[in-house]
Amino acid sequence: MTSQELLKTVPIHKNEYFTYVRNSDIPKEYKNEFDEWMYGQTMPLIEGEGPCSYSWDFERWVYLALDDVPTYFD
Repeated sequence: MTSQELLKTVPIHKNEYFTYVRNSDIPKEYKNEFDEWMYGQTMPLIEGEGPCSYSWDFERWVYLALDDVPTYFD
């Protein structure tokens, strides 16, 4: 799957403060790698949503993992 296909597959949700993805929406073949990458990073707590990640963290990981494009922070 390309980075663009994966980004289209995982819906981005929005509350009144920020955008996020539900970790359960991440396809299984990518979930473990993403979870390992997120270990120790800040994640939002959204009542009733279960584990979630900020959308910008997910997008950053997608580009880094699939396209090998580092960001300023990597």
